[in-house]
Amino acid sequence: MKKVIKGWNHFPGLHCGSVAIRDIASFYGLTLSEPMCFGLGSGLGFFYTIDSDISPTRNIHLRGPDMEPSFFTLLTGNKKWKFEQDNEKALRVVIDYLDQDIPVLVQTDIYYLDYYNSKTHFPGHIVVVCGYDEQKEEIWFHIRPSDMDISCRTNITIDCIEKPKPASKTKTHGFT
Repeated sequence: MKKVIKGWNHFPGLHCGSVAIRDIASFYGLTLSEPMCFGLGSGLGFFYTIDSDISPTRNIHLRGPDMEPSFFTLLTGNKKWKFEQDNEKALRVVIDYLDQDIPVLVQTDIYYLDYYNSKTHFPGHIVVVCGYDEQKEEIWFHIRPSDMDISCRTNITIDCIEKPKPASKTKTHGFT
C-alpha cells in the first residue's frame, strides 16, 4: 500500500525542529512563522549531554530541550515524546496515524540516515513523516533543504530507521 497525507505541504526553513512544528501547524490551519514556532516552543537555550556509548561522547545542543512537546503542550495540553523500543510496533503506530491523514513528528539519529553519511551520532534530528510505500519499504518525510541538496520529499527505506540504536541514556528515537 502507498499513502501520502492529503493536503500535506512542506515549507523550507532553517531548523529541523521549528520547520517540522511550522509544517504541522500549517497543516492544521495555523499560520505561524518558523521563528514564532521556535519561540512558542521555548527553543531558545542550550543543553549539554554526556553519553559514553556514542561518538562524540559530549554534545552541546544550541536550543532548548523538548521544544516540540513544549510547543504542542501550549496548544493542546500536556505532550511528551513517546518512545518505543520495538521498531515494528513503532512503525505500525506511525503507519496507523498516516492512514488517518495525521502527520507524525519523529526524532531520529542522523547516524542512521544514509543521506547524511554521518559518522557521528546526533539523536535529536526532527522530521515529519508524511507518507509511506509498504511495497518499496519506504517512509517519506521532508527535510530542510539547507541540510544538503535534497529538497522536498525524501524516501528513506524502513530498515534505515529500524537499525539498532545505541544503548544509552540519550534519546534515540520517538514520536509525538
